[in-house]
Order: sequence, then C-alpha cells, then structure tokens
Amino acid sequence: MEIPNGYKVIFRGEGIAIALGEVTGHAHRVLGNGCLLEAPNGQRFFAPAAPTKITHEEHGLQDLVEGLYRIDAQQELSLSEEWQKVVD
Repeated sequence: MEIPNGYKVIFRGEGIAIALGEVTGHAHRVLGNGCLLEAPNGQRFFAPAAPTKITHEEHGLQDLVEGLYRIDAQQELSLSEEWQKVVD
C-alpha cells in the first residue's frame, strides 16, 4: 500500500495491538503484517499489507481486507446524555 502524503509510519510489522483496554488490558491485535500510520491532524490509521484478521478476547476473529482503517475510541451516550469514551 502506498502511504498517503503527509502521513508518518508509527509502526510497521506483524502482531500490532491497535487498541488496548484501559481496565481489562484486552487488546485489538492484528495477526498479520501492516502499518500503523498517523495523519497530519494526529488521527491514526491501520493499513494491512494483505488480507488478515484482527482479534480481541471478547469479540473473536474478524476479517480485514486491504485498505485504510481509521482507529477511533468507541463512545457511548451516558445517562446524563453526554458522550463519553467507552472504558474496556
């Protein structure tokens, strides 16, 4: 995959954890090779080098095809109707 202009490579390799649970320590981990990228605005992305899988202790395996995946923190609406980051 061609790296978009202005993006920098944070990590390139195999078995990267792209998200870690703050409470449980569970990880969203990519099983194959790829690149963790950072856009000029600080947003992070993952680009698998080939079709692969991502795993998490609570969700099991999911397929990833080649492409550019934005990494976001999951949010939920609290009882006071404010958006807050989900703590795993």
